Amino acid sequence: MTADAFRDVDLERLVIGHIMLWPEDVRAYWEAGLGVEDFSDGDLRIIMSAIAALHEDGVAPDERTVRNAVLDRVPPPFLSALVDGVPRQRRENIRQHVDRLAMFRRCRALERGEHTLVDQLRQRPELINNGLLGHRIEQLTALQTEAAADSDELLVDDVRLLELPPPRYLVDGRLVAGSLAAIVGPPGAGKTFCAIDLGLCIATGRPWLGAGVHEGAVVYVAAEGVPGLQSRVRAWKLAHNVPLDQPSGFRLYPRALNLLEPAAVATFLRASRRLCPALVIVDTLARCMAGGDENSALDMGRVIHTADQVRVAIGATVLFLHHTTKAGGSERGSSALRGALDTLLALNPTDDLLTLSVEKQKDAPPFSPITLRLDLVGDSCVIRPAHQVANDADRLSDWQLRCLRVLKTSFPRTTGATSPEWLDAIPEINRRTFYHARTVLHDRGYIEFKGPRNLATSKPELLDGCEPVQGSARLSAMSSDNDGATKNQGDFEL
Repeated sequence: MTADAFRDVDLERLVIGHIMLWPEDVRAYWEAGLGVEDFSDGDLRIIMSAIAALHEDGVAPDERTVRNAVLDRVPPPFLSALVDGVPRQRRENIRQHVDRLAMFRRCRALERGEHTLVDQLRQRPELINNGLLGHRIEQLTALQTEAAADSDELLVDDVRLLELPPPRYLVDGRLVAGSLAAIVGPPGAGKTFCAIDLGLCIATGRPWLGAGVHEGAVVYVAAEGVPGLQSRVRAWKLAHNVPLDQPSGFRLYPRALNLLEPAAVATFLRASRRLCPALVIVDTLARCMAGGDENSALDMGRVIHTADQVRVAIGATVLFLHHTTKAGGSERGSSALRGALDTLLALNPTDDLLTLSVEKQKDAPPFSPITLRLDLVGDSCVIRPAHQVANDADRLSDWQLRCLRVLKTSFPRTTGATSPEWLDAIPEINRRTFYHARTVLHDRGYIEFKGPRNLATSKPELLDGCEPVQGSARLSAMSSDNDGATKNQGDFEL
């Protein structure tokens, strides 16, 4: 039996959150016998001591005054998380909460006394037969039984259900705080750029793609390596005029987090707990379930269970980055993932444009698809709404230029090529991107149709600020994964 059996940290957090939201109720807690020693968590004891001192001085212990009282000892995000989603408690609930915490305190005291008793029995074995050990065991068993029986308060009736506050958004209208979410997309979709933009916007309090955010710390699990992220974070800070030497609430966990390994998860929680992040980004899901099978409902269920543990333990939204199948259209692996997600966002590329759309939104209405474009900054890119990126109507993207040059150099000017012939001459491009480029080239006057054949016109090429594909700074920035390994240009990972 461990001391962890004799604590209810969720209840301890609820009590303190209730007091800071409704400081006038603190007297009811005191009259019910609440004390600092009833709290097992060290940070919560610090906060409770400050509440007791403020109350004794006649000062209302609301979140602001408590924050000032413990500023040097408890991080502000930890305090903010305590008041999220806490309903006001009735008088009878206050008494039940205090009694439960006091019972657990007595259990812990007995458990500590048990260790002392064991030491005594080692030195004087004759005491084993005097009934003392049996009596202590009976006390512990009775208290544990009482604790287990006192679980009705965990059930919420319909009246209390209606009193619960509505879900709080982490990103207005798009991402609910404390939820489980994912961004899925094929290779080359820009998932990492999108996640970095989301994380740094939340860490710095900037709107994300036009929507307001609830500012908070962010932990980015870099399971695919750190080097690729360095240039991308640098590009983001340059693009948003954030000094490179000015830290934000964005933190990197520079290794894979095996969600199937309890010891690894415990290490991560110890590292993250005091930061109290609002968002944990897992890049990628596949890299963070080593030894598991993403097609197995059992293994995916274990991953989801662990993600829920992380959400509850630190009060964060957990966001997975995940791949779609080779055929596209749906996420890889077991359908258990989609069933468990609160929010599922799909990021799909079409030539030089990206579309972010909602596949599932459990507790909020879906938002309209957002068209995005990668914008070259330094030696990397940042993601922006497409209308914010200058793109002259006559200028060509890298893939459009590549298609045009292949048509000009690989086929006779007078006869051109059929679309299948043209597509076969560019094996590294995917079909959807090719046909989009073909349409753009025709609409902008670079090619003409003669029956089933495509012919290049004499219109001069106007680049979109880049050299051809082989020397393009943009594609160079985009075509390496986080481990620095260059991939096929038509199948690179972002």
